Amino acid sequence: MTKEKKNIIAVAFRLLVIIASIALASYAWLNRNQKVSTEDLVLRTNSYSNLLISLDEGKNWSDELSLDFTNDYSFDYEITGDGINFYKAASKRDDGTPVTFKKATANKDYLEFDIWFKASGNVGVFLENESYIIPTAGSSEDKLLGSEVARVSSMGDFSRDLIASSVRVAFIDNVKNNNLYVPNSYASLVWAPNKNYEIECVKDRCSANLNSQNKQSYEYIDASESSVYKPTNIENLKDELKASNKIQSAVGDPMLTYLDSKIDNGIKKVTVRIWIEGNDRDNVSALIGGMFSINLSFTAFSKQINNNIPKVSVLNNTINGFDETMEYSKDLGLSWITYENDNNPSFETSDVVYVRESETYSTFASKYKILTF
Repeated sequence: MTKEKKNIIAVAFRLLVIIASIALASYAWLNRNQKVSTEDLVLRTNSYSNLLISLDEGKNWSDELSLDFTNDYSFDYEITGDGINFYKAASKRDDGTPVTFKKATANKDYLEFDIWFKASGNVGVFLENESYIIPTAGSSEDKLLGSEVARVSSMGDFSRDLIASSVRVAFIDNVKNNNLYVPNSYASLVWAPNKNYEIECVKDRCSANLNSQNKQSYEYIDASESSVYKPTNIENLKDELKASNKIQSAVGDPMLTYLDSKIDNGIKKVTVRIWIEGNDRDNVSALIGGMFSINLSFTAFSKQINNNIPKVSVLNNTINGFDETMEYSKDLGLSWITYENDNNPSFETSDVVYVRESETYSTFASKYKILTF
């Protein structure tokens, strides 16, 4: 084995959803109930090096697979979730605002399927930064803005394919117990791409901004209590992926799963859920009938798991014990700032800050400690 392969196994494959169609639907909490129908969903993979995938419980392993749905596949349009819990409106006011919620159903209200991973050696698997969810019309301004674009909106001069801004993808690792795979109670990663897309509406006319700097909240509606519905943060959510095969680093992104060659022959199962987030700011009726395409690229690295928790504490408005091995996040892990870039950060009262040991050449980023100022 070469030194390069010994130190890091960089492998990837692409999971391509060809024209996942969102037809005859309105994604907004302020619209009446409708259904969403989709064409068959086709998945293709291209595997490199030692990473292989399976869609049939490990019976067959390949670098190119497909997953087809029936022609009448459909799901409800107003879904909100964190990758584990999903809800849809059960009743509404006259203007369409949800009054009560009920649980959403897999492969009716959102898509769900499983991927099995295996590779030679012990590796952590990540969603690579080359992954994308884009409007089927294209990603350039000339394809998305104007009156002549594909699937132009009836409420503005832009393509309805900007519905791609409301897509969410969750990856849930599984634990094998008594020969049964049990999904974790949290998502390893919830990916919310296209953070710079924003649709703004005044009455019945809307405009689209492809380069918005306004911050997304990325909250879902927690309807677990029948009488209380509240916007809630999502664990392990990322909008900008940084894991890169080219630089052979996860850059601190959340790990999807870890393959240990001594456990279950190095095979792991990951559950994937894809939905249109009803609580997204761009989930508006101006995007009725939009279409999007998904390309998921996975990469894996051979590094050690770091189970350390930094020994840090709050000291006035600073982090006591913060050093060159660490990084912090002020936005619940959405982005991280290293000691090298800010070696003496200060915070405001009520700030919630995550602190962890940074990824190194030989180890992944550690678990984080939560500090409340």
